[in-house]
Amino acid sequence: MAKIKIKFLASFCGKENWEIEVPIQPGDKLGNVFIKLPTAIYKEIWEKILQPAYPRFAVAINGVMIKKEDLWENTLIGGEKITIFARLVGG
Repeated sequence: MAKIKIKFLASFCGKENWEIEVPIQPGDKLGNVFIKLPTAIYKEIWEKILQPAYPRFAVAINGVMIKKEDLWENTLIGGEKITIFARLVGG
């Protein structure tokens, strides 16, 4: 099983650049990578990046809630990009 690295830029996380490795299988579309992430990875992204930067946000991709009235581009190894669309959740 191959792995790709997703890098969150410092401008996004508010601290140093942060990377995670994500396993992918043949046929996976990069745009769907986040949908396929295990819950533990969602939790890690939430705790290390989203929550510290945006305490009032909640995460959801494909039924799991996200927050930011923007889209985030994550640079992948090889120069490809995926974009995560997220919207601000009131509360």
